[in-house]
Amino acid sequence: MGLENLDAYQRGVEGTHIIGSPFFPVYVLIGGAGATLGLIIAMLFAKSTRYKTLGKLAIIPSLIGVNEPVIFGMPLVLNVRFMIPFILTPLVSSGLAILLTTLGILPVLHGIQVPLGIPVLVNGWMNGGWRVSAFQLVMIGASFMIYYPFFKKADAEALEQEQQAEAKAAATAAAN
Repeated sequence: MGLENLDAYQRGVEGTHIIGSPFFPVYVLIGGAGATLGLIIAMLFAKSTRYKTLGKLAIIPSLIGVNEPVIFGMPLVLNVRFMIPFILTPLVSSGLAILLTTLGILPVLHGIQVPLGIPVLVNGWMNGGWRVSAFQLVMIGASFMIYYPFFKKADAEALEQEQQAEAKAAATAAAN
């Protein structure tokens, strides 16, 4: 299907297939599996040192679709707390992309298979122009809003653990 859209694009007409190979990296995997770029942005404003550091380490790779630092560093793997946003965020993004493309607000993607490593927003622009990039920007904000309530609870728990560890270390140092 993606090749048919690419062929149409090369002839100067719009493709007919909404879902093709570029659909997933452009719309579904914004920031990697689970569309975690919004979560990583939330980490940049974390109160706990653990998550603030992880956010700083994960932001650049996530911009190019590599989110293993957060997948395994958080960890999101088998994490029941983050199961809902991890599944919901890509569903919302893809559902809105299909709806807006059907309504003609977003263009049908050209069918260009952009290689991994092309940053979010740039890959959207390459596949459909400024409207696709603008939609990706909106979906990054939506990802942030979906993940934030779940992250806020995890951050509060991590901050409490850090404070307890500091108090224990201070008590141990005072005892010696």
